Amino acid sequence: MVSGMILFLVACGRLQLSELPDIHGAAWEAPEATTVRCEADGDLREASGEGAGSIRGLLAGVEYLCSAEGPGGSLGTAKWTPQASAADLPVPQLELGNADAGYFLVNVFADTPVGPSFALIVDGQGQVRWEQRLDAPVLDMDLSWVGDKILAGGGGLTPRLWNLDGVVTWSPPGGDQTTASRWHHDSGTNEAGDGLLALVREPYTLPNGGTSEEGFAIEEYNFETGELTWRWSVTDDGASIHDLGDRQSPNDPFHANSVFERDGIIYLGIRKADAVVLIDKQSKAVVAVVGAEREYTLLDETGEAAGAEGWFMDQHDIQVHDGLLTVFSNASRETGFQVKSYRLDQEAKTAQIADVWDMDEGKLWYSQRLGGVDPIPEGGYSVAFGDTDGPSPSTLFLVDAAGSISYQVSFPENHGIYRSERRISW
Repeated sequence: MVSGMILFLVACGRLQLSELPDIHGAAWEAPEATTVRCEADGDLREASGEGAGSIRGLLAGVEYLCSAEGPGGSLGTAKWTPQASAADLPVPQLELGNADAGYFLVNVFADTPVGPSFALIVDGQGQVRWEQRLDAPVLDMDLSWVGDKILAGGGGLTPRLWNLDGVVTWSPPGGDQTTASRWHHDSGTNEAGDGLLALVREPYTLPNGGTSEEGFAIEEYNFETGELTWRWSVTDDGASIHDLGDRQSPNDPFHANSVFERDGIIYLGIRKADAVVLIDKQSKAVVAVVGAEREYTLLDETGEAAGAEGWFMDQHDIQVHDGLLTVFSNASRETGFQVKSYRLDQEAKTAQIADVWDMDEGKLWYSQRLGGVDPIPEGGYSVAFGDTDGPSPSTLFLVDAAGSISYQVSFPENHGIYRSERRISW
């Protein structure tokens, strides 16, 4: 984000371009212009509007030739060169390009006490198309698209909606920095897409009478009104899952790290117990606990009983789409991470394995604390593997329906990524 910006204007004919706080964008004015195109060495970005607007996703430091086209024809051309990226930007390394991969919204953080962290949009050629810098390292910053805005939160970062100029347009009431540490691990949207659904810390009384600051609750806030619309607390509503707490770890008995809503059910990931908890949103009742040695029977892909190794382990990031529960299983150093999906039958109390995907190199791809997965509509997954000090770098993957990697981009050593979200276009 540009601080103390000085207006810079380029005009030729009737097209005028000027700076935006987003260095990858430019504001434009052109009488009756309907479409503006900026092109550099085959890289083309377009925007439309009635006489004024902004064009986004330009490559930093690259000279573009921009043209405006109105109902009556050309409205002029102008050259535009966006500013250079931040000097400490962790530049992605393209391993396998794919022009059709889309765009990946991802956090990248430096594994140092002083940061920084970046929210980035990266394209199918590993090029940065948008960047927002934070001075502090935010390990578990979760990012999601909300229309044309970006929702960020978690990792001690108070949730907020950024517009593409990096301006905060919404934050929950009372969400100042003095309370930022209560927000952790997951700050996404509810199923309706009109509100925040997030995990927060709260005090928890341990079975021995002691107190932990790592109890948790789930909170929902409406984006328009800021109202707290729903809340579920492990202390007030979760008596039936107290046994999921690790009594040997009073400083972190549950490690709740993901929450997702689908069809009136809240899916809650409890990493310490290798469990996913299903909560009826209306009644707040726990309707099931899924995982090894729980109430659901595990079936293999043919419908036969499966061994316990078929379950997820130390999981992060749960998603539910088209009746499938998909989990990023951090698994173990022996196997490396695995993406696993299950078809749950609540009446029969079964979980049938629908798919398993992992890296051929196995244990070289292991991270204890980071990772995310999003199923994609055409089949396959968008995968974020994060590790700051292992043999394999933090990496984004796009996996097709056949299980083949169709896109791969890595990040520099000593940098981690947490989760990502993919869009075909923006």
